Amino acid sequence: MRLEADPTIIYGASAGKGTLGRPILRSELDNEDNPYNTYRNYGLPPTPIANPGRAAIEAVLKPPRLWISFLSPMVQAGTHLRKPTPSISETS
Repeated sequence: MRLEADPTIIYGASAGKGTLGRPILRSELDNEDNPYNTYRNYGLPPTPIANPGRAAIEAVLKPPRLWISFLSPMVQAGTHLRKPTPSISETS
């Protein structure tokens, strides 16, 4: 199965330097020499095309404790339930 993802085309066409600054060209979609061309090649690209930043990793390791309102069709119209989001320690 082909992934057919535009970010992989951009990664290969820009030599991993980021955005192209223009739309993807048809010739880039048809390029069989680009190993990151997931429109032509099956499976995943040969290497990762991005890495998470420090803030993303910290957010996963130490998520904020939030209150989120969950709407339920089981309660009467015009009302809702409030429940705290469980912390990692409560779910493991």
